[in-house]
Amino acid sequence: MSAAAPTIGTAQVMPAEGAGRRGLPARDGVVHVWRHPGVQMTAVLVAGAVLLGAAATQGVLPAIAVLLGVAGSLVVLERPWIGGIALAAAVPVVAGLNRGIPVPGLRLSEILIGWLCAIVLLSADRRVVPRWRAFDWVAFLYALVTLGFGLWDLHQRGGGVNSTQLGTLLGPLQFFLLYRAIVSSLSTPALVRRGLWWLLGGGVFAAFIALLQYAGVGPVISTLNRISGGDNFEDAAAGGVSRVTGPFSHAQPASAYFFLIVCIAAAVCLSERNDVRRRSATWIVLAIGAAALMATFTMGPILSVLVAIALVAFWRRKLRVVSLWFIVAVLGATLLFSGPITGRLDQQFQRDPSASGSVLVPQTVSYRYGIWTEQYFPALRGRLVTGYGPDIPPEITWRFTESLYITLLLRGGIPLLLLYLGFVIALGGEAVRTMRETEGVPRAAAQGLLAALILLMPMQVIQAYFIQAGPGHLVWALGALVIASRNAHNRAADVAADA
Repeated sequence: MSAAAPTIGTAQVMPAEGAGRRGLPARDGVVHVWRHPGVQMTAVLVAGAVLLGAAATQGVLPAIAVLLGVAGSLVVLERPWIGGIALAAAVPVVAGLNRGIPVPGLRLSEILIGWLCAIVLLSADRRVVPRWRAFDWVAFLYALVTLGFGLWDLHQRGGGVNSTQLGTLLGPLQFFLLYRAIVSSLSTPALVRRGLWWLLGGGVFAAFIALLQYAGVGPVISTLNRISGGDNFEDAAAGGVSRVTGPFSHAQPASAYFFLIVCIAAAVCLSERNDVRRRSATWIVLAIGAAALMATFTMGPILSVLVAIALVAFWRRKLRVVSLWFIVAVLGATLLFSGPITGRLDQQFQRDPSASGSVLVPQTVSYRYGIWTEQYFPALRGRLVTGYGPDIPPEITWRFTESLYITLLLRGGIPLLLLYLGFVIALGGEAVRTMRETEGVPRAAAQGLLAALILLMPMQVIQAYFIQAGPGHLVWALGALVIASRNAHNRAADVAADA
């Protein structure tokens, strides 16, 4: 039997034929005009011609960039899964680059999300795009409340919206689009597995850059200073400990990014041997990611990753084996990083005898506590319903909240904080369901993500990792891959049962 070609408009087509090809019908069998492949490609070519004409007036390089963008758009229209994998692998790595690279006023990650998500969501096969579930609604509501409450707060204060404030308000919507594009385009177990390998590959690239920075190889340090915003690595080195930043602006987001990579890689390594074909490659990812995490010398993520791996080992019933590896890893890290570790401990626990506070409390915690009690808690009084907005109240002199939970209270009050807790619970529930319904790499990735979500809760008392460029993107991308893996597994099982 041959299927009739889809027609423009609302003509019905046979849904069982031509699985995996472009231009397939929606669940109701309708192909709308704007979803027809010919219409989409024509729109890309027309828009590309307009942009090319504008770019040609700016020079050769902008024109070449537009040509490459048009070519990439046509490829992703034909193969949406390429766009999904590109989003999962590239966006978290480049999220920390400065605004203005390569387009003035925009981050490269924002360009990739706006461009690839639009194409993927327009071209993905509607029959395999997952319906919205509880997690989707909670995540979308989190993004909507951030935007709505932030605009309301700015309106109440009588101020306008600048580009920085708008970027902050739209950040969660970017995360949500990233999630939907990945989960909508990776529709088979093979594609999801490929997306996870590419995501880990991006993690290895970022970790390798960070280790080159730590070693001071060539122009790596100066290049990272130029493209990722500042000389935090050199500032930390001047203070006695060289804390790598990698392709991010600071050691804190770098440490959270590598924490997540190590959690996933360790979970995959703990899978059964017949479940993982690329076990040796995954061990390499784990080793390089762990070394980069150590080189950040951020004690919260370093200690938390040990607990996360222990959780995965407990779920896998391999805690005894992992405990032996812990001893080896701790001894190796002590030998390799003994000097910086000692310097970092001195920074945290040495203090003037006249200083107040317990000597058992790290300085980073005691300093944050002072900032919260003296500046942020008073500023939050009377602002717990809708928050203050996307920026910091002017009476606060230290312009960093140093806590995700205080940041959420400022941006959207108690409702936004509750929505974030709902987000974690909903995504954790998706991970648990994937652990129960799948095997192999998808199950391992779900275990790694669940362990990371659990440990991020206390970690973010003293740092806002979830909203930072890099680790924030990675959490949403990993969540998309875990959910997509279960969807693909169940879809494949249904097809096999029908056959």
